[in-house]
Amino acid sequence: MATITKLREHPRKPGRFELELDAATTLTISLELIADLKLKVGRVLDEAEQRRLESSAQGIACYDKALATLGARARSEADLRRYLRTKEFTDEQITPAIERLTALGLLDDVAYARTFARARLAPSRGFGPRRVAAELARKGVARDIAERVLGEMALELEEQADDAAARGETLRSAVEVAAAKKLRSLQGLEPAVQQRRLYGFLARRGFSGAEIGTALRMLKHRD
Repeated sequence: MATITKLREHPRKPGRFELELDAATTLTISLELIADLKLKVGRVLDEAEQRRLESSAQGIACYDKALATLGARARSEADLRRYLRTKEFTDEQITPAIERLTALGLLDDVAYARTFARARLAPSRGFGPRRVAAELARKGVARDIAERVLGEMALELEEQADDAAARGETLRSAVEVAAAKKLRSLQGLEPAVQQRRLYGFLARRGFSGAEIGTALRMLKHRD
């Protein structure tokens, strides 16, 4: 048995309430839970009600932590799930939080992958599709989602290049930009050494052999 000794709005979390049991244990709960259990100061809870209250409070804490984490930076579903486990939440608490965030559109692996890939594939960043695919896999994004998004990004970059060409401009690709930057640090080396190191660098950046070969030929032609 436990008695509710305090019930007030949370001072830092709008829509949340602080509930105190026996002037000792403080839980953060929702208005819905207050209405559902008819909670008020002085009400005595039996053991079953107390367990339900504590379980619901843990679920709310998990959801609030997930929401705050997504507010700080976007995450994939798997990455968010891993993070919440490090905070000692259980799968029984994590899954409903993930489902609610997904239903609200706040957790979306496709949207996350698009944003991540678009930033990493920008010419100024100098990363290739293979590197981005590997990074998305490490973040828990499903392979089919990564492949779909990278396909979309390839078309998007092609359209940008076509638009630039129509304006009489030349839009350098990410592999060209990365190659040109790296080449500056390789000046003074034998040509064969330059090419070997440049090729290895670009391969580690996630570009295919065909992309690297095209970029090297274009750089040589411009020189």
